[in-house]
Amino acid sequence: MTESKTKTQDKALVTNEKALNALYQNVTMAKHSVESLLPYMDDMTFKGMLRKQVDKYDKFIADIESIAKEHEWEVSKLKWAQVMADMSIKMKMLANNGNTNVAKMMMQGTLNGIIDLYIMMRHWDAIDKKITNIAEQLLHYQEDKLDEMKLML
Repeated sequence: MTESKTKTQDKALVTNEKALNALYQNVTMAKHSVESLLPYMDDMTFKGMLRKQVDKYDKFIADIESIAKEHEWEVSKLKWAQVMADMSIKMKMLANNGNTNVAKMMMQGTLNGIIDLYIMMRHWDAIDKKITNIAEQLLHYQEDKLDEMKLML
């Protein structure tokens, strides 16, 4: 194998690993944020909707972790971001735990996740199909959840 080909393959692995890690951070942040909202919510129907989101995010996480394990890659959460999100959620929910406020926070977080996915998918043309499939599924899921939250305003 030529040195040039090896460098190209190494670059692809780094790019795939970075893409998978970015995807993992997107999903774990979404799941963590939703879970952080649940204790403050009174509306059981809305709370049930959010619990379903947590379950779906768990499936995405399992798929991502499976790919990481298959390639012996490390994926990590954005722990500092989760701590900051927890503090922000707590302050906002103590001030107003109504459905409209929850929907607004969910829409803002979901939109951030959608933006990150669009950026990731635009810049990483050489990503493994397994990773882009999960990214596309997550993107469609988050766009659907954004529309669902509009109904809760």
